[in-house]
Amino acid sequence: MRQESTLGYEFNGFSIDIGGRRLRAEDGTVLDISARAFDVLLFLVEHRGEDISKEKLLSAAWPDTVVEENNLNQAIGTLRRAFAEQRGEPRFIMTVPGRGYRFVAKVAERSEGAVESPATAMPTQGAPTRTRHIRWLIGLSLVLAIAAVLIVLQRWRAPATAPAVTSLAVLPFRPILHEQSNPALELGMVDALIGRIGALPGITVRPLSTVAGFTDLSQDPIAIGRKLGVAVVLEGTLQKEGNRIRVTSRLLRVSDGHSLWSGRFDEQMGGIFEVQDSISQLVMQTLAERLGTKATVRSAPFPTLNADAYQLYASGVFNLQRRDIDGSEAAAQEFEAAIRADPNYALAWALLANVRAMQSAFGILPPQVALPEARRAAQRAIELDSQLAQGQAAMGQVLVQYDRDFVGGEKYYARARQLNPNVAIVHLWSAINYLCLGRTEEAMMETHRAQELEPGNLAFSANVGRVLYYTKRYQEAAAHLERLLALVPTFDDARSILGRIFVRQGKFDQALALFKARTKSSPGSFGDLGRAYAAAGRRADAYAEIKELQAKAAAGFGVAYDIAGIHALLGEFEPACAALRQALHDHSQLVGPLRLDPDFDRMRDQQCLVEVERDLYSP
Repeated sequence: MRQESTLGYEFNGFSIDIGGRRLRAEDGTVLDISARAFDVLLFLVEHRGEDISKEKLLSAAWPDTVVEENNLNQAIGTLRRAFAEQRGEPRFIMTVPGRGYRFVAKVAERSEGAVESPATAMPTQGAPTRTRHIRWLIGLSLVLAIAAVLIVLQRWRAPATAPAVTSLAVLPFRPILHEQSNPALELGMVDALIGRIGALPGITVRPLSTVAGFTDLSQDPIAIGRKLGVAVVLEGTLQKEGNRIRVTSRLLRVSDGHSLWSGRFDEQMGGIFEVQDSISQLVMQTLAERLGTKATVRSAPFPTLNADAYQLYASGVFNLQRRDIDGSEAAAQEFEAAIRADPNYALAWALLANVRAMQSAFGILPPQVALPEARRAAQRAIELDSQLAQGQAAMGQVLVQYDRDFVGGEKYYARARQLNPNVAIVHLWSAINYLCLGRTEEAMMETHRAQELEPGNLAFSANVGRVLYYTKRYQEAAAHLERLLALVPTFDDARSILGRIFVRQGKFDQALALFKARTKSSPGSFGDLGRAYAAAGRRADAYAEIKELQAKAAAGFGVAYDIAGIHALLGEFEPACAALRQALHDHSQLVGPLRLDPDFDRMRDQQCLVEVERDLYSP
């Protein structure tokens, strides 16, 4: 185990800098590995020679986060590539079949104040001959010479600046006095800084949804940084008095709590944009120096210069983080108000489009109501700013959900990923669209990318189960979702997917219990009860659910696909075919992965299903 004074480790030409969280090659080059891969390596090195189970490594590298074994496999693969290990010839990390991994290289610790030197042979007591004195002096001279060379080499290799940082979290700004708290403005400051600092090449900034929950005034920013797995955190206070805004901010290194930069600002409320610009510029300049980049840090244009529009937008962002039905509609109304205050506010248009698309996906609004509005908002966002990733992604959502244009949707998603690879939700949407395209491996890759950006996001973890379900890996999917529900028993999206898996496994009572425990709808959930009843042979209950769905259809919701699934599981292929044809036009949710949906497997040889799939997937 590591001692408190341990600064790092060395093995076979490689070295680990614990404080700087860096892995270096023999020539001093910092190797590019992820924060999680570094955590896995450090744990293995600290427990070198021991057989470490995969469960223990997952707990060490992903504490308080539900991830599956594939994340660990990716981290191990990254490390083996960094070490240039050949298959079957482990020089560092050895796989222990059925148990886990073992670090097998010989390791030397670097401790504070310690000077390592080769052991020297002392002369035998009672034989102080001249020859032995000469040999001893020669040996000592060689040791000192070698030490001098090592010191020179170390200084030559060492960077002139402080350790490089590659990840940052902007924490919610805190009020100076609790009774003066303005949560929307405090969170809006974070959202703006994330967007501006995230433009710096070489730095990964944790998204708003990852940091928004850390609002407890007593929480230690360094402890939060360690939990988020970042190298530095930006934290501060914000106070609004009348028309003035006062902001203090600090950039802290997580490894030792050292302040890299701090600043204090006092402006009129209309000057909030200058405050945001000043903070982001100074932070970016500090980070650029530590990244070793010579790129000029330029001021990005403001999304709006209208202070009223910005405050309305910030309130919309705050409501969106509530993640409930009322919050989504409140957010949409705030974004609409921001647009009225500033019709050229591209980011507000883009987030309005995203909210409307989300309301359709979760069955909050009928698709015929929500998605045309989402299309208009996305188009306007792109007209105003074609370089805005959120606008491109919103248009992708419309094409996939409303037009069933999966190829066209992927073009917009790809453009959004290119413009800003750090918007995690875009990777989730891409993953779901890859399921529609039948590209399941890419669906899982994009899901993992979303998880890397937001390790604690429940929706991304649930989507792992969704991809596994569609690839018929039911046992693996069930185990993953059960772990997730053990942490968050009320998570409805996980309940829905796990319930569908239980239906495939014949565990009908367990599936029905999960479906009935849900408190709100999730994507594709309208037909879950009916499908479970149909698979269990409870025909009367299944028909009752069809009537419920028909009532939703009358209200404008797309449910033909849900009805088709019930008929298919009842063995009624003709009405199932009729409902499937209708699903091509009523904007039913989850019709996209029809080719992967196991509930229709008994119909794969039906000509009508072949025709529906042809119409659905034709360019």
